[in-house]
Amino acid sequence: MVTVVCAFYQSQQVPIFSRCYTTAWVEKLYRGVQHHYSKPFHFLCYTDRPYVFTEPIEQAPLESTNWATCIQQCFAAPAERIVFMGLDTVITGNVDEIFAYRGQLAVPIDPYRPGKACSGVVLCPSRPDIAATSAENDMLALQQHPHEFLDDLFPGQIVSFKAQVREHGLGDARIVYFHGEPKPHVLRDEWVKEHWHGR
Repeated sequence: MVTVVCAFYQSQQVPIFSRCYTTAWVEKLYRGVQHHYSKPFHFLCYTDRPYVFTEPIEQAPLESTNWATCIQQCFAAPAERIVFMGLDTVITGNVDEIFAYRGQLAVPIDPYRPGKACSGVVLCPSRPDIAATSAENDMLALQQHPHEFLDDLFPGQIVSFKAQVREHGLGDARIVYFHGEPKPHVLRDEWVKEHWHGR
């Protein structure tokens, strides 16, 4: 069974543009998966303290609220298969084929650094070795390990809002990840209204 993994914490260490997150964002991500994935899944959120969720979301304690460290911890979740996504991820189509991936570490190509890894969406088996990697940030940690690119495995299906969707439209995207600003809560595009605001 696939385990969808994310992290939520409230700290001054969070960049200003990410301080909009609340428990509602975690539940929107859960419902996005629930709506667009036809098989059973487990949903695990690493948190800085216990929160109340209305959805069946398991919580596990974060070892640190340093962004890079907490994201790397997500890659070591006790699960057979991990799909890591940030809370600012909007699922816009069926993800059955994507979640069926059984290879090793797979990541998007960094939209602004061709050939480099991005942590917007990560598919992998549990990888404690990545969690233990010393690096300035989570993307540099990922780059130190052999990986496939999701852009090659699922062309046009896992895309950056800023670098791809904003300029070229949604197309056949199934997962849209955000990084920096803007975040989905300030957008009024029809697809965001349907797949995020409506969740």
